[in-house]
Amino acid sequence: MKRSMTLIGFGLLAVAPALSGDSRREKMDQYTSIEVAAPRNKVGDVLEEKAIDDLEERIVAAINESKVLVASENRDLKFPRKDPDDDTKVMFMGSGKEEDKKTIVLFTELITFNKGSRAKRYLIGGGTGRAELRGNCYLVDKSTGKQLYNFQSFGETNWGLAGGGSDKTLKGFASRVVGFLKGKY
Repeated sequence: MKRSMTLIGFGLLAVAPALSGDSRREKMDQYTSIEVAAPRNKVGDVLEEKAIDDLEERIVAAINESKVLVASENRDLKFPRKDPDDDTKVMFMGSGKEEDKKTIVLFTELITFNKGSRAKRYLIGGGTGRAELRGNCYLVDKSTGKQLYNFQSFGETNWGLAGGGSDKTLKGFASRVVGFLKGKY
């Protein structure tokens, strides 16, 4: 009897996420394309506009290289307002168009940037002088405006030839975005 109850308990634990509609496990295989909006810079002047543009291009290139989705930049999309009751949600009005039903939009909000010190990375090493970029990412259905996911991505440069450059930080950020997307397909 005790063994039967234990098996029933484990069985319920196994199906509970499916019954509860646990969105962390939802797949996104109904989408075929992704539009990447220009990242929103909450860091300020320490992060150059060129680096932000380069990050957007790297995200698009990394997604296309992964072949998970067909990615493109969409300069017309601006970061939407946040939900005043929930900082983890954005309020995006969907297009309502039939042709957008298989498209998701990636909005990125850059929240932390530390340029670090290339000289310290080169001369001292061991993580000293690390460069870091961190941002909140929001995936939204373009047609309905429904937010599907929010997650955080980051990139860092700890070391490299001659101390490593910022390109490694941007590349790491883009790679983590792709890693998240791959987990949903």
